[in-house]
Amino acid sequence: MRPRWDGGDSNVVAVVFVVLVATFATLGFTTVSLHRRGLEDAQLESAARVTDLIARSTSHYMLRNDRAALKGIVEAIGQQRDVVSLRILDSHSAVAFSSIRKDAAAEKHVIGITTPIRNNATCASAACHAHPPSQKVLGALDVRLSLAATDTRVHRTSMQFVIVSTIATVIALLVTAFVVFRMSREITAANRTLEERVQRKTAELRQAQDQMIRAEKLSSLGKLAAVVAHEINNPLSGMLTSAKLLRKWIERGDAAAHSDDMRESALLIESESRRCGEIVRSLLSFARVEPMNVGDVEVNRLVRQCLKLVEHKLDLGDISLKLELDEKLPTLRGDAGQIEQLLLALIMNAIEAMPRSGVLRLNTSTKEDNVVICVEDNGMGIPPHLLSQLFEPFVTTKEEGKGVGLGLAISRRIVERHHGAIDVWSEVGRGTRFTITIPIAALTETQEVDHAGTHSHRR
Repeated sequence: MRPRWDGGDSNVVAVVFVVLVATFATLGFTTVSLHRRGLEDAQLESAARVTDLIARSTSHYMLRNDRAALKGIVEAIGQQRDVVSLRILDSHSAVAFSSIRKDAAAEKHVIGITTPIRNNATCASAACHAHPPSQKVLGALDVRLSLAATDTRVHRTSMQFVIVSTIATVIALLVTAFVVFRMSREITAANRTLEERVQRKTAELRQAQDQMIRAEKLSSLGKLAAVVAHEINNPLSGMLTSAKLLRKWIERGDAAAHSDDMRESALLIESESRRCGEIVRSLLSFARVEPMNVGDVEVNRLVRQCLKLVEHKLDLGDISLKLELDEKLPTLRGDAGQIEQLLLALIMNAIEAMPRSGVLRLNTSTKEDNVVICVEDNGMGIPPHLLSQLFEPFVTTKEEGKGVGLGLAISRRIVERHHGAIDVWSEVGRGTRFTITIPIAALTETQEVDHAGTHSHRR
């Protein structure tokens, strides 16, 4: 693909053009101004020399009072090209002699210099004059010179500078355009190479990610199979042993003699089968995403309802309750059933963490636009190495046979479905605190419609 001239290149050239024009304009204005000032200074010096020459040339005839010769010199000097006017004034500023060019009025740019004619010793002692030595100034010599030649030279210099500047600007623009175009080609090629490398690396990363996801799925599936096999195998083994004993006693006709043993075996089969059912229900609850029944949720009411369900466990475990509920707690939008399931799971975990009495603390509060729920116990605590993976499936701190490690994973999913967050703090020997933060407007009307649509779809 051939690189094209794009808007970015045009912008660079335009900026360079503006900078060059501004630079050359400033440089040209400065150069022309300095050149004009130099010519005007030179012209002024020339005028001073001309005036001095005129004064020296006419002084001889002034001393002799030769007016005809003096007039001839004034007229001869007045014929010079640059002299616009030449006047000799007396002590009363009256014009004694003058020579004014016919086109003097047309001159637009002139420079004038007036030199006093002083009464020096030679003039004061001359026989033709009766000027006392006390009279210092006898008159003045006024000369006006044309600056037309200076203006012509300045104009010529300005035009030359404009031409040179234009040529230099065009050359600089061409060079800049060439450099920008070359750089654009190189950058385009580099970008194309970079894009290809990024696409290739992205494809490789996506492939690696897909492989990791597949491996993680297989690992989770294997872990699930191992946990299910382990959790269900124990009660099944007990049930199988009890069933064999029952059949043995019945086949031998010893049912009457082993009636108590048979009753215990039957109760064992019943409890272990119930345990298998609970394991299966937990797995189904974790695997199945239930539709949400969204409505106004009074969190304090759900907390009190959960405490009524575990009241007997608190009494049996000698656990005291510290309840701090914000009575001004606002209602939030969510699924009351799932939030109750979440609270009950955390409360039960806290109770089971305090087998030999303890203190259960529950409090609710408002922080900004969120409802905050804290469930805290002073039980055994959680080992540090388990905290980072506490909400992962099949991770449990309970004894073997007491749980499959899905309660907190389900709890986290409930919180996330309400766009909230759940945090845990724990220290071995001091206790554990779960903090749940749920936005007051956890689910919007649009999300409620989506959940309703999901519910209908599942039907």
